[in-house]
Amino acid sequence: MPHNFRISQSEGILEVGQITQVVFLFVPQEARKYTEELTLQYDGLEAQIPVLGEAHNDNVYLSKSHIHTEPTSITLFSHQYYQIVNKSAVPIEFSWRAFATEMEEQQKK
Repeated sequence: MPHNFRISQSEGILEVGQITQVVFLFVPQEARKYTEELTLQYDGLEAQIPVLGEAHNDNVYLSKSHIHTEPTSITLFSHQYYQIVNKSAVPIEFSWRAFATEMEEQQKK
């Protein structure tokens, strides 16, 4: 399976006259065009299927440009509130990371 694409069902048996539905997930690691190839194997035959996707940086941002916390000790804590703002037209999934891209994170490990 191509690295930036996932599929809901990677194998199975399809009886005569039946159909099945599979869901492809596009999981890009950076904003760019992706072109990969999927190999479908059936009854000893193979078909090469191009899989295309394009990722964009949408209008999503943190309410402040940087996070600064005040000094504290082990027995005390400090907190501040920030908002993740989604001004795009689609729902977003987010995660906190130490590096800008997954590739950079893997290189630092």
